[in-house]
Amino acid sequence: MAFTKGVSGNPAGRPKGLRDKRNRLLTEILSKDEAAIAEKLAELAKGGNLPAISLTAEYLWSKNKTQGEPLELSGMAGKTMAEQGMRIVEAMTDGEITPDEAAIAMQVITSQARIVEVDELARRLAALEIRLGAGDVKY
Repeated sequence: MAFTKGVSGNPAGRPKGLRDKRNRLLTEILSKDEAAIAEKLAELAKGGNLPAISLTAEYLWSKNKTQGEPLELSGMAGKTMAEQGMRIVEAMTDGEITPDEAAIAMQVITSQARIVEVDELARRLAALEIRLGAGDVKY
């Protein structure tokens, strides 16, 4: 049997929002007893319960991603991208910023460099096309 695009094979399937509703309800119920649950988990972990220890350790020592806090780094304004990259490396080696923050900052500079490069290529291509006559360009 062929499938028809845009037509559900189960039109009476799960209603939209049902799963989200269950998650919301469970979150509401658990959030009321959050402190008591955390205390019980800590108690079980202290008592040697391996799953509780694992869950607690995962929570306490997991690699948490930064929550979008701005990175304040002086000496960046008016510098070339290469100079900004060097400033980031210096800040990391001096302990001003963490290696993770340095990696993210370098990714931002790399992305900006690509944008500048593509913009420059587009500008140069447009200038060449104008000079050669847009209709006469063959690729």
